[in-house]
Amino acid sequence: MTAIATIVAIGVQVPSVVVLIAEDTVISVETTGGVSLTEPDLEAVRSALATGTVMRAGVYPALSSQFDLWPVKTAAAPRAVIGLAFDPDRRPVSPDTMVDVVCTILVLALSRQRSSKGVRPSAEVKR
Repeated sequence: MTAIATIVAIGVQVPSVVVLIAEDTVISVETTGGVSLTEPDLEAVRSALATGTVMRAGVYPALSSQFDLWPVKTAAAPRAVIGLAFDPDRRPVSPDTMVDVVCTILVLALSRQRSSKGVRPSAEVKR
């Protein structure tokens, strides 16, 4: 998934993270831009997946998270979250369109990975 984190970082030129979760366990964390995931970030990741909504850094319930987080839900495990660490003074008005494209690429990559393991390839982006 390093390629996905890199695509995200190149697209918006900010540090990024891609987190994969299966059965409520973090199975992969890929970062770019020298950032690391903290416990408040992980709590926000889980909240984004649980609610299926975008979480903005510094905004309830992600008050202590450094990342804006977009959940990527697939029809089967693993589920994923894409995070971007914007400078609060330089956050774009609407990064959602670019992130939606990356979410679609990630869903396709996860689906392909599952199908190569013999799991039926069915995935969808849930926002």
